[in-house]
Amino acid sequence: MPVALAIVNEDSLFSSVHAALASAYSWEVRAPCKISSALVELRGSTVRAASVMTPLDWVGQAGLTMRLMRQVLTPAQAMLVEARYTVPAGRAMARRKALSANCVEVLHRGAMRNLPPGFRRDAVRTWCGLRPWRTDASWAEHYGRARSTIFEWRRGAGRGRRRPGVETVLDARLGAAQAVLEAVFEAAGLIP
Repeated sequence: MPVALAIVNEDSLFSSVHAALASAYSWEVRAPCKISSALVELRGSTVRAASVMTPLDWVGQAGLTMRLMRQVLTPAQAMLVEARYTVPAGRAMARRKALSANCVEVLHRGAMRNLPPGFRRDAVRTWCGLRPWRTDASWAEHYGRARSTIFEWRRGAGRGRRRPGVETVLDARLGAAQAVLEAVFEAAGLIP
């Protein structure tokens, strides 16, 4: 049973599941700072009700959003979301994101087992937002294949993408996780 979030206003805080997750993970690495009440008054009525939240309110909301996400999703889905949205600011967060990318590759290896392991790991790292180990041209040269083959391995082959690539598989699974979160976030009042 998911825990209810403490929403501080009646308006929806975010426009989509993507916006809620991106905000939660971005606040994970930010240092909260004070905003003066004079600045809040200067903003006036042009700002949504959610913007009167203090930085500490946003940090708390981010923690509650991530907790709700981890309660609702399976561990494989939660790892996929964490790998995609973690902001690699600083050495520790970059290591955490790299570890998440490795876990995603291991968890979703079955759907991509026809691809070479080194390329598969690199493609997952790239999908997670980390710097690739090699360029597509370098992979093509390494495996003795055409660049179009590397593109197909990364994004899928054919018009209907009959053979899904690494990004196609991960995007589909992230979409399924976001669909689960959409109903939960809507019930919690995070999204409209």
